[in-house]
Amino acid sequence: MRPKTTHTLLRAILALVAMLAVFALPGCKGKEQAGTGKKGLASGRGLEESLNSDKAPDYPVLWDTRPYKNIHKSAQQAWFLTETAYFVVQDKWRSATGEQRKAVEQEIDRNVFGVNDEVKQLFEDAIKAEPDNALNYASYAMWLKPRKYIKEGGFVNAYPDALKNIDKAIELWPDESRFYLQKAWIIYAPNYCGDWLRAGVDDKLAVNAALPDIEQLFATAEKYDPNNAYINYHHALTLYRFTDPAQFDSIKDALLRELRAGNQKSRNFFFFPPPLLPYSQSARVAVLWGTETEAIFYDHWHQFGEYPVSAVRSLVDTMTTSLQWPEQKQEIAEVMYFAYAVGRTEPFDSSYFHMQQRVMDIIMEQQKDNAEERRKLAEEARYLFAQYRDTAQELYDRKLITDVKRLDVSGVEDVERSGSRKNNIKDIVQRRHAGYLKHFAETFDVQFPLPESPEEW
Repeated sequence: MRPKTTHTLLRAILALVAMLAVFALPGCKGKEQAGTGKKGLASGRGLEESLNSDKAPDYPVLWDTRPYKNIHKSAQQAWFLTETAYFVVQDKWRSATGEQRKAVEQEIDRNVFGVNDEVKQLFEDAIKAEPDNALNYASYAMWLKPRKYIKEGGFVNAYPDALKNIDKAIELWPDESRFYLQKAWIIYAPNYCGDWLRAGVDDKLAVNAALPDIEQLFATAEKYDPNNAYINYHHALTLYRFTDPAQFDSIKDALLRELRAGNQKSRNFFFFPPPLLPYSQSARVAVLWGTETEAIFYDHWHQFGEYPVSAVRSLVDTMTTSLQWPEQKQEIAEVMYFAYAVGRTEPFDSSYFHMQQRVMDIIMEQQKDNAEERRKLAEEARYLFAQYRDTAQELYDRKLITDVKRLDVSGVEDVERSGSRKNNIKDIVQRRHAGYLKHFAETFDVQFPLPESPEEW
């Protein structure tokens, strides 16, 4: 990125920072902080090299046939100025105390979340220079989604303009699966800019009302990327999160269909918005140091490539509770495999081996009056306990568990819930998770579509 002049660059940054603030400063994101091994970047030259690499994942679109593989340099600079503002306001917030913090809050609300004219113009310059580059429109849509136009006496959300731009991207490249997923994200995602959240009124109710549109977007995304399990899992989690819990029975069958469909698929990749790769096999830590000379796409790495942890846990719990053992043991097996398969989504986010204990507890409770079935389940529970003990011991040996009193499922859960992108636990936990499912299948005659080779577990 080459600024026109130092003066122009500084003026743009100051114009952005002069307004910086957040609706809810306590809404600072916690899960994705440095030290979790999360987030990386792939843009510019690195993006092109990755796309042409023999190691690139099997994305359904042949990238060599695309006329563009990156956003325009003006759009890249727009993100750079945005991230520079994030760094400055974060620095202000950390050093502010008392009344100073109130001033910073007002600043953030006005300027981090306010549409900055110079940054907006950079995106529009990119679109003018490359009007047939769908990536420019999709990138602009992502930038607009959480922001608002500051008006005298109030504001107007930029959300409708975000939808217009992602629709234009879809019009240009209708076979690009991730554009449909990105449009769904624009509808349901909270309004984060950097680490700051702008809360809205009745956001969940608004998303609930839009669920029919979101359902269609997931269906179309799956049409153009039919072998990606993530789309089905993400679909199920979104439907579950934004449906009134009192209406769970009305969506139960749809949720089970999505889990079963995802469990049978050959690929399992998160999606990322442009200019990041649509599929990425790794994600390095993205941290703003204030010394950057180009965009690192901080928002892209921090808002994508992860599952909502509480929703995964709640979905496993609620689905298992709603089913009956042993009459619906294969359906319960689908839920169990989902808990394993989300840990196979690339790049690695989190594992959920600890949830198998919860599944076991629920089905054993259902069998409290069936002595023979409860005996078989108790034997399997002892096997599961041994797997947790061995897993915890290995984590302890690697100093990932430090309390010798937690060499059981509690220690495994602590590690799994302590942050995302902890690649150093992936092989340890997922290998034993798969081994447990194999044993469970042999014991209770259920089917899990485990990879044939344990090396792929």
